[in-house]
Amino acid sequence: MWLAACLALTVVSAAAIIRFSGQDSGQSQSLSHGLTAWVLGLLPVENTAENLELLNYFLRKLAHFGLYFLLGIGLTGMVRRQNRLRTALVVLVLCGLFAAGDEFHQGFSQGRTPSGWDVLLDTCGACAGWAALECLMFLREKKE
Repeated sequence: MWLAACLALTVVSAAAIIRFSGQDSGQSQSLSHGLTAWVLGLLPVENTAENLELLNYFLRKLAHFGLYFLLGIGLTGMVRRQNRLRTALVVLVLCGLFAAGDEFHQGFSQGRTPSGWDVLLDTCGACAGWAALECLMFLREKKE
């Protein structure tokens, strides 16, 4: 059951990443600006173009980090064994390569450009997912 849940999380997060990267710039901006305008309406700040763009940038980067965080959790659950360092290296390498390939793929979407910074952010998100699951598993094992 655990392995199936981790596999599902890995597949769903990877599919979402690929889908979002395949959007052209118009589709991507439309989606993110709609979400940003909604979030901006919830915040006690003035609804200006500058605030919209700043929040939009932040939410887009948060989406990168968050999707790879989920991917990192899923992969960690799939490959986790007793050796935490080996698990970390596998997750880091696989997610780093996936992020690089994803940015390369994004370069073929109209109006989109790949970014090395996004690869780094994505890899950090995956590492945070690894760390979060490792911490939870450590606490669970300690409790038993």
